[in-house]
Amino acid sequence: MEKGMEPERKGCLIQIGTMALVAIGMYISIEMEWPYLKNLLLMSSCLIGSFVGERYFMKSEKHPSNKTYIWLAIGALVAAGLLTWLLEGRG
Repeated sequence: MEKGMEPERKGCLIQIGTMALVAIGMYISIEMEWPYLKNLLLMSSCLIGSFVGERYFMKSEKHPSNKTYIWLAIGALVAAGLLTWLLEGRG
């Protein structure tokens, strides 16, 4: 019997689950007209994809630290705020 799931299969399930959550969040942000949430979800889906792809699909033993992904998440929050300000706040 297998003890756990294959890393590739587990990565696919995590990616599908997070994309479903992003899609639900996008629907809510469009219906409620929350541009910051919409922009944040667009950027976070790319960040999640790179994180899952690197953790579960790369065969390399050298992975970036979690601190790197924390800084990328903070950057995504700031970038979403700037994008929202540029697209929605200046008009």
